[in-house]
Amino acid sequence: MVTFNDKMYLFGGTNGFQWFNDVWCYDPTTNLWSQLDCIGYIPVPREGHAASIVDDVMYIFGGRTEDGADLGDLAAFRITSRRWYTFQNMGPSPSPRSGHSMTTVGKSVVVVGGEPSSAATAVNDLALVYLLDTTKIRYPNDSQIQSSSQRAVQVALLKELDAARNRNAWYASELELARKSGYTPNASLSPVLDSRAAETFDDDDKPLIEALIAMRTELANVQSSVDKQAVLAAKQIAEAEKQRDAAIQEAVYAKAKLAAHMGSAANSPQLDNDRENDERTGEISRKLATALNTQKELQNALDRASSEIDAERRARKLADDTVNAAQRRMTELESYKQQNSSELERLKAELHMVQREAREQSVVAADATAAMQLLRVERDDFQAKFNDAVGSSKGHSETFDSLREAVAASANMKSLLERKLEEERASREKVETKLAKLKTEHEARTAELRELIVKQYWQD
Repeated sequence: MVTFNDKMYLFGGTNGFQWFNDVWCYDPTTNLWSQLDCIGYIPVPREGHAASIVDDVMYIFGGRTEDGADLGDLAAFRITSRRWYTFQNMGPSPSPRSGHSMTTVGKSVVVVGGEPSSAATAVNDLALVYLLDTTKIRYPNDSQIQSSSQRAVQVALLKELDAARNRNAWYASELELARKSGYTPNASLSPVLDSRAAETFDDDDKPLIEALIAMRTELANVQSSVDKQAVLAAKQIAEAEKQRDAAIQEAVYAKAKLAAHMGSAANSPQLDNDRENDERTGEISRKLATALNTQKELQNALDRASSEIDAERRARKLADDTVNAAQRRMTELESYKQQNSSELERLKAELHMVQREAREQSVVAADATAAMQLLRVERDDFQAKFNDAVGSSKGHSETFDSLREAVAASANMKSLLERKLEEERASREKVETKLAKLKTEHEARTAELRELIVKQYWQD
């Protein structure tokens, strides 16, 4: 259900027993529901579908049929013209689903979520968001709104057109009916059908259908012209025959009268009657000559009309052959289309799988790129630390070299000091030895001195 111009519009649904594909409008000002008479390609009955509106166009997608099968078609209903449109070749579309969400964002329609008709689906894309850009959709220009009676007739005719899905069979049956009816000029069922017949076909089939319609219209025009000429020739022939009958009657009358006069008395004077009979005979002769000339002209016209009819019949036969060939071609195209529909669905499924894998791979690639960026930053950090370590190691090497030189100088100094220490020890030992010797001599001299002093004391 959508809203437009303060009114609500409802499409489809179910009451539990019957599935619908009609459109209803609710006017809150009058508090009344009204069913809309729609034209165009009306979608199949469904429930569980989703709807959204962009400008004056209501878009319908998905839903579930009475058999329980999910739908994946997209349809558009133009509220102002009450016409349905269907779409083909709109790019990768969502998988068939029901109970999904459909929202309008600006000029775009967003589809997400829903559920499939079966538990296992070939393409699990229910979590993906699909975007339909409605600005790229071009709708045909709508004609002016006609009166209600004309619109009702037009709606009925277009509904009849939508019911005739197999257009080739329609042409074949129509041509057969035309042949059986003697090529009547009003053999067309409806000019509206002829002018709008190509709308129910694909874009690839429209040129062929338009050519068939143009050929059929041309044949109808030729048949109408031939019929008019035949009617005119028949009228002229009837007039000539009427004049001929009148001339024959006059000739019979003249002959009878002449015989009567010749059988009467020959001696009586009849100059006036003879003169009148001569004039009547001349007039009858002139009328007879005129009638014969007219009959000859009409016979020539009839021969020309017969030749034109033969040419038209040959052209009609050629057109029938062309239509039959086109019908066979359309049948082949239809069978080819049906054969390729399953292949197209399989390719769509594979495309969805590839797109999903591509998205997964893109996520993995994004994660790998982020990890690579982190590793690159860590590498740059380690490179800076390494450069600092290399610089500091060079400084340490220089320090170690200076320390080695200092250690070597210290070792030399140590050796020198050890030699001096040994020399000092040796000189000390010599001095100590000399000191001990001097102490000994001192003690000896002291003892001698003491003895001398004692002796001197004792001597005194």
